[in-house]
Amino acid sequence: MLNLSKKLSSSPIDMSEQISSLPTDCTIVCKNGSVSAHRVVLCVASSFFMTMMSRNMSSNHIFLPEFDARDIEQVIDLLYGRSVIVDYDRMCRLIDISQKLGISAFDEDKKS
Repeated sequence: MLNLSKKLSSSPIDMSEQISSLPTDCTIVCKNGSVSAHRVVLCVASSFFMTMMSRNMSSNHIFLPEFDARDIEQVIDLLYGRSVIVDYDRMCRLIDISQKLGISAFDEDKKS
């Protein structure tokens, strides 16, 4: 007999590692570079990306020229469950970007 519950109850970290190993399917183009990501990760974490992609977006490119590529890369790293080490100023920028993009994980921190 096959135990499906064990197969279906992967931890978020396991899922993140599995997703990270797959080819990315979108590119976020910023003012000074670009960052690759998976649409599903962006949509699950961000109301901004969910709204954008639910409008049958045909392009694989998301243009966010107001943001720095390094900042977006670190926000994406956090969405994938990776640790980032930042100074206070960058932390403030990452929180600001996350709020602008409707990233729910940061909303939870504000409520506590």
